[in-house]
Amino acid sequence: MRKLNRILVPTDFSEGSHAAYQYARKVTDLCGGQVNLIHVIPTMEYFSESLKDVGYPKSIDQPTPTPEDEIKAWLEKDMLEYFDQEHQGDIVLKTGRKSYQEVIDEAGQEVYDLVVMGKNGYHQSTTMGNVTEKVIRHSPKPVLTINKDSPPREIKRLLVPTDYSNYSLQALHPATMLASGLGGEIILYHVMKLYGSPAENESMIPDQDVEDAVRMKLINRVDSYLQARSDWDKELAWDRSGRTGHILIKDKEGEETIPFTIVIQRAVGAHHGITDYASDHADLIIINTHGQSGFSRIFMGSTTEKVTYQANKPVLSIRAVEEKEAVVDE
Repeated sequence: MRKLNRILVPTDFSEGSHAAYQYARKVTDLCGGQVNLIHVIPTMEYFSESLKDVGYPKSIDQPTPTPEDEIKAWLEKDMLEYFDQEHQGDIVLKTGRKSYQEVIDEAGQEVYDLVVMGKNGYHQSTTMGNVTEKVIRHSPKPVLTINKDSPPREIKRLLVPTDYSNYSLQALHPATMLASGLGGEIILYHVMKLYGSPAENESMIPDQDVEDAVRMKLINRVDSYLQARSDWDKELAWDRSGRTGHILIKDKEGEETIPFTIVIQRAVGAHHGITDYASDHADLIIINTHGQSGFSRIFMGSTTEKVTYQANKPVLSIRAVEEKEAVVDE
């Protein structure tokens, strides 16, 4: 698996941030790389704190510390406390009106491979931490979100939800790379909503079981998608039931077989099915922030946000890119 370069960890020094530290440390232990800690001081808070220090310093030799000095000291303390020397990167301190935008701008730099952050900080909302929600939606890099009550565990079972679109299948690439490095398996999970799913709208063989038909069409979709990716040298194989199989990855270092399972379930809503299944059967959820083309892309984005908030497992959100849907052989 390709080694990571830099991981960006936004922090407001809350329990959620400290949980993100622990997972970032585990990621660097497995995948290498260094961690940069970033804190954003809201503009109004910065000026409010700065005005307190207007006047004569207590000592000419020891002037009153500025907000930047104090926060930088906290960041350096956390860096030393949570990360080994080989994984310690830089301290990034910014001031801005929109904290999430500063984080997104920093994450956009080429040096970063991943953003790791807690679901909630000090300023929690009824849904998600406002900053975390916006970073997930707009970050150009994958975002791993952590529940503060979920300590790092062994990651072997990688759940990849799909809405039968190429947008959702883009999560297969990072999932395959992670499974390769972690010695894990991939679970491709599709929810058949009570009022129907896209796969059910296509033609089927008369008297064929709906679940089996959807599973086989999903296999065809996955196979077509993988074959259309010129950046992978891979092969896909399935057993007759269409429930289990493997992806054979070939590279300069040799070949590797990654176990692969397709799970089809009925649920009231996609996010309910995903979170319920992941609770007992997965260690990490890997999901895209967009689904199918058109309005359903918005719905997939909404599903990602709901999954990120409700899941008791870490969620890796991948920003999907525009691409044409692959042709599926019927």
